[in-house]
Amino acid sequence: TMHRIDEAYQGLFPGEWFQDLLVLGIGPEEWSPPDRDGFESYGALNLTKRAIVKADVVLTVSPRYAVETQKEGHEGRLDGLLRKYAGKYRGIGHALGPQWNPATDPHLTAPFVPFSDESPEAVASGKQANKLALQQQFGKPSTDVEAQERETAQGIYGYLDVDLNAPLVGLAGRLVPGKVEMFLEQAQAMVSELGVQLVIQGTGKPEVEQQFMQLARANPGKVVYHRTFEDAPLHQFYAGE
Repeated sequence: TMHRIDEAYQGLFPGEWFQDLLVLGIGPEEWSPPDRDGFESYGALNLTKRAIVKADVVLTVSPRYAVETQKEGHEGRLDGLLRKYAGKYRGIGHALGPQWNPATDPHLTAPFVPFSDESPEAVASGKQANKLALQQQFGKPSTDVEAQERETAQGIYGYLDVDLNAPLVGLAGRLVPGKVEMFLEQAQAMVSELGVQLVIQGTGKPEVEQQFMQLARANPGKVVYHRTFEDAPLHQFYAGE
């Protein structure tokens, strides 16, 4: 299973290191065989490439990403190989496990039964209660000093106004180049033009984290960035969005 197929995640090593694999019983012919399915990739030793060749099934994180990574010129430079082995390559959809069920989730302020045809009002009421709890949790600090202390101690940048009519949109995950550019490009427009509130949670490259810190500080009451992978706020967010 491949979560990322960019070169930084492929297990690339200097080509001369292939000699060290020979002691494992790997033959020298496996470096660059005629079918080009060996360990060699643009002169480097590429473990991911060989794993794709040898695996019975190759999975990635979504059907869309499976399509994107097969497009000619993809930055991972394995698009040709993935097209060659497209018959065993597929993307699987994300899903939340039972611990995220809002009817039984202990992290929620107001548990509720989702997708209830019998009581849609109860669903709406439960979501509103959890949305309010999230907005209060990330509410405005009383003073600038308190805001700075919250940034330092809790990794919370920016704040949310209490506004139950504002659409709530979030992003949670690894904040690294290649994953968040599209979200960042659209974030300011969502806030300024659509009145959306944004909740971003995760850690990653310092330069990407800085961009989300700046986004939160530039949009008081509208954007909060929580520099953590703590589960509890995510539960509250999923229940209230």
